[in-house]
Amino acid sequence: MIGRSADNWWQQVILNRGSTVGIEIGGIVKAEGGLVGIVDSVTPNTSRILLITDTKSTIGVNISRTGSKGVLRGNASREAILEFYEKVPSVKIGDSITTSVYSSKFPSGLPIGKVRSLDLNKLPVSIAKVDLFPSISSLDWVGVHPKPAKRLSENSFSSEK
Repeated sequence: MIGRSADNWWQQVILNRGSTVGIEIGGIVKAEGGLVGIVDSVTPNTSRILLITDTKSTIGVNISRTGSKGVLRGNASREAILEFYEKVPSVKIGDSITTSVYSSKFPSGLPIGKVRSLDLNKLPVSIAKVDLFPSISSLDWVGVHPKPAKRLSENSFSSEK
């Protein structure tokens, strides 16, 4: 990693690797513990990473223990906000959060964090505050992985020749 601006601390990082080593837009960025973000732009020698803590970041997620689903949104801090699809989700403080099989940006099952607090009376949807597994406030090293291949929809089929 080569750059992190104080005014964009929770939004992005700049890596000192780019397209010359095969990094592409949409690449998945992980650190020790789990998901960090996605490659947002690339030059031959640098890559800009949109962090999961950015307010523009949204990720389809599920509760590992129960399968309850929702959308994780960054809130420009060391935590994120999980908005559940169900009004009364099956969730407890301490439950682990992973990427959902329905996520279009990430493969399913990537660790993200754990539920720190719940507000099941919030309108229009129940929410949870999520402590993220990777320490995004003090990133030193990250790994960039190829973007996931497009999945076939239920109505699609393929034939091999």
